[in-house]
Amino acid sequence: MKHLLLISALLSAGVSTAMAENVTADPADGSVLTTLSKITLTWENETSVDNNGSAAITVTDAAGTVVVSEAVSEYGTEVNQMVVTFADITTEGTYTVNFPAERYSFLREGGETAYSEAFTLTYTIGEGGLDPDHTFTPDGTVGYLYSIDVAFNNYVKAAYKWNATEEEKPYFTDVEGNVVANASIPYAGDLANTNKVRIVLAQVLATPGVYTLHVPEGACNVMTEATDYTGVACPAFTHDFTVTGEGLDNFTTNPSAENPVRNFNTVAITFPDVETMIINPDIINDYNRNLINVYVAGTNSSAGNFRIGTGVVEGNTVTYTLQKTVINGGNYVLDFAPNCFLLGEDQHGNSPVHVEIVVDEGEPTAVEITPAPGQTYSRLTEFTFVYPGVTSIKKNPNVYQNIYVYDSNHKSTYGYVNNNGLTIEGNTVKAVLNTAVVEEDVVTLEMPTGFFIFDDDDNNYNTALCETYYIDGTGFDAIECEPANGSIVDSLKTIVITYVDETLVANNSSSYASITVYDSANNYVATASMYQNQITAGPGENQATIQLNVTLTEKDTYTFKLPGNAFFLGEDQRYSTVQKFEYTVDPDYVPTSLEAIESTTDVMPGIYTIDGRKVEKAGKGIFIIDGKIVKY
Repeated sequence: MKHLLLISALLSAGVSTAMAENVTADPADGSVLTTLSKITLTWENETSVDNNGSAAITVTDAAGTVVVSEAVSEYGTEVNQMVVTFADITTEGTYTVNFPAERYSFLREGGETAYSEAFTLTYTIGEGGLDPDHTFTPDGTVGYLYSIDVAFNNYVKAAYKWNATEEEKPYFTDVEGNVVANASIPYAGDLANTNKVRIVLAQVLATPGVYTLHVPEGACNVMTEATDYTGVACPAFTHDFTVTGEGLDNFTTNPSAENPVRNFNTVAITFPDVETMIINPDIINDYNRNLINVYVAGTNSSAGNFRIGTGVVEGNTVTYTLQKTVINGGNYVLDFAPNCFLLGEDQHGNSPVHVEIVVDEGEPTAVEITPAPGQTYSRLTEFTFVYPGVTSIKKNPNVYQNIYVYDSNHKSTYGYVNNNGLTIEGNTVKAVLNTAVVEEDVVTLEMPTGFFIFDDDDNNYNTALCETYYIDGTGFDAIECEPANGSIVDSLKTIVITYVDETLVANNSSSYASITVYDSANNYVATASMYQNQITAGPGENQATIQLNVTLTEKDTYTFKLPGNAFFLGEDQRYSTVQKFEYTVDPDYVPTSLEAIESTTDVMPGIYTIDGRKVEKAGKGIFIIDGKIVKY
């Protein structure tokens, strides 16, 4: 529609002439290339451009011989762009692309039409020329390599690949073919919806030499249509860079890799060659670059982070405080991109800052654990940790983790202990799980490093625990159900549970216990939740009631699981255990008389015959008296 309107306007408007110098070309006029097949023209001072007729665009060699008799000119991604394509020119030599006068037209204010003048572009095809398929920024000879923006010239859009494998990630080799640096293609918000991606090195490459960038096939996705959000895997390619090692700022960090620490929650960077510095205001306002992560070296796992605008500057030093203390042993890295800081009186932007920090936890902490690890138990409800040689213990306020018990696949949490589940006296810690572990399994107890601080010394704390326990599955609370668990019923709405070994059942007010009922095809068909009063204590003192949100009447076998810690049991209010139920619903099922009597929950007073007739007194035979079976 845009071009139809423009053509209509051209037919009725006046005529003037556009200057050729209004045009910029990509590749640039005068470029040396390895091959030539596409040129993007942009009229920077025009609001729109259109084809005017079909006058031939030709390409001639140095002798004036026409090597391309006609090229195709199509609309670009911008309204003031044209893309000219023709058969590949690969033979070395100098070539001229000839654009005849009035080949393009422009619509000006007031409906005036303007036409392009004749103009030419000159290119040289030769060895070592620019890669026509890709444009690199920076390119050629550079002081150092940290990040490179790559434009895919044969595509309209490119995008990072969030699930790229290690084999698909870029890397750099030296002249001998040794891998000297790894890289990745992360999300870059400022390149979104363009034909560019950003390659970021794992650390700055500043040693002088010639290096080759290798981008494997599938390192990112490329698209031929702007509205295509899937695209295809990018083809593999390589490119050479010459690094001089110049332009890097001198800096020191505290902590550093040379001086291992027990933990850290601050990072200070000092630029000794300048006396003053500031945090770049533009970076502070750039949300995509505002958050700095501390990564576990060699992974994408973040161990901590901070906002770049929170740095405290004193002279030539900036200090950052992490949102949480890093205490687990290992190697950590964090990177500041160029221009995060403005240095010295001239306020020049910094070169990349790559920080490496080593955390050394020290020797494993001596601890005595009850129940003892490596043995078989019917249930796990609590642990006692005794630290010999320690006088006092307190919970580390900077550790935002819990003590966990995981299942054998280390994917599900059976139970955990937070601050409310701890009792500390001297060198002894009692930790009560939020729910008892009773299901048959091999489980893992995990406590993070630094969970406890010893003797009020922030550098004296526990190392991580990882212990194994075996649960035999016999630790479930003894219950009876009405209807009986595993029975056949004509419908199912309410289940009353009796905890036979308990005298008291009370709701756990802090629990959000809920169940989901599944049919035999594993489709969920009903729910019950405590916060909706569908799971409640009562009616008896040692009973609990489950009221499903719907009545199950479809013929099938249904299963569900009541999670642990739904109720407090007994006078000591210990947590209830997990309970599993299974019922078969059959609408055509008719119980026998005795079954009907035994499953009745609403007791009818009086005397009844076995077939349900009320009588004044019992004679010889079987009668139901006040809900109980009596034989005379």
